[in-house]
Amino acid sequence: MLNEKRVFVTGGTGSWGTKLIETIFKKYEPDEVIVYSRGEHKQMEMQRRFAGKRITYVIGDVRDYERMRRASAGVDYFFHMAALKHVPVCEEHYSEAVATNVTGTINAVQCAEENHIPNFIFVSTDKAANPINVYGTTKLMAEKIVSSAGIRNTHTRFITVRAGNVLGSNGSVVPLFKEQIQQGGPVTLTDGSMSRYLMLLRSPIELIFHAIEHAQGRELFVLKMPSVVMRDVAEVLVAELAKDSAVEITEVGPRPGEKYHEMLMTADEGMRAVDAKDFMVILPFVDPMNTLKKHWGTKFLNTDYNSKDNFILSKAEIKQMLQENGDLPTA
Repeated sequence: MLNEKRVFVTGGTGSWGTKLIETIFKKYEPDEVIVYSRGEHKQMEMQRRFAGKRITYVIGDVRDYERMRRASAGVDYFFHMAALKHVPVCEEHYSEAVATNVTGTINAVQCAEENHIPNFIFVSTDKAANPINVYGTTKLMAEKIVSSAGIRNTHTRFITVRAGNVLGSNGSVVPLFKEQIQQGGPVTLTDGSMSRYLMLLRSPIELIFHAIEHAQGRELFVLKMPSVVMRDVAEVLVAELAKDSAVEITEVGPRPGEKYHEMLMTADEGMRAVDAKDFMVILPFVDPMNTLKKHWGTKFLNTDYNSKDNFILSKAEIKQMLQENGDLPTA
C-alpha cells in the first residue's frame, strides 16, 4: 500500500510514531516519510536511528496550520498522531490540550482537504470512550471532527483508530514502577483495584494497517485488547525485580480525571459496531448513502467493551508480556 508513496506523520518522534515509521520501512518502500514534530532533540535521535532512510524532518507544530499545510503538500498518507496525552497535565493546562488536540486536529483535517490528500489516519485513545477528563474529551472531539470531515470531502478517506495503553510508550506506568523498585520503593499505585487495557506497541500499529487496507472512510477501528489489574502489574514487577529486598506497594489515591476502569467502546457505540475478528468497527451516526452498512453489514454487537469485564490477564500472562516487551529478564 505504501510502496512508492509519500507519507506524512505528525508527532512522528513519539513512541507510536517511531514504531509506525519503523514498521513502514520494514514492510514497504516509500518514496519519502516526513516527520513533523516540535522536538529538535528527538528528531536528532531519530536521524541517528534511521540513518540512510528516506526521511525528511520538519520542525513544526500542529497548531501552525500554514506550516503544516506546506509541509504535507503532495503526500499520499497523512498520519495524525501528535497530541498532549498525560491526563493530569491536560487537566491543569486544559487550554493547551484543546489547542493541540482539538485545534491541531482541525488544522490537520484542513491540510488534508486543501492538499487533496487521499488518506487521513487519526490515532485516538480509549480515554475518548465515555470521557471524564480533559484529555479524553479533546480526543473524542477530535474523533468527531475527523468523521464529520468525511461527509463533505469524499476525495479523502478519513479513518480513526482507537487503542489503549501500550507498554513502553511515553507516559507508561511500567518504567515508573521499575524506577521505584530500583530505588527501594515504595511502588505507588493510585488504586490497586483499577483495571487498564495493556498491549505491546506492535498491536496498534498492526491495527492501523488493517484499517488502511479495509476502511471505506469515516469508520472508527477499535482493537480488542486484554486488561490488567494494576496491583497485579506492580506485584509481578516487585516479585521479579526486588527478589532480595522488601519493596512496599502503597496506594496514594486517584489523580484528577483518572478512571477506575477504562472503556474502548460505549454501549451506544456498540449499537452501530460490527465484529471484525481481532478488532471492532464502529460506524458513524450519519451514513448518507448507507455505504458503510452495505460494506460492513448490520450485525451489530449491541454491547460495550470495558476493561473491568474484559479478558483480564493472570499474573503469569502479565509476566510473559513484560518479558516480551523487555521489561523483565526471560531467564
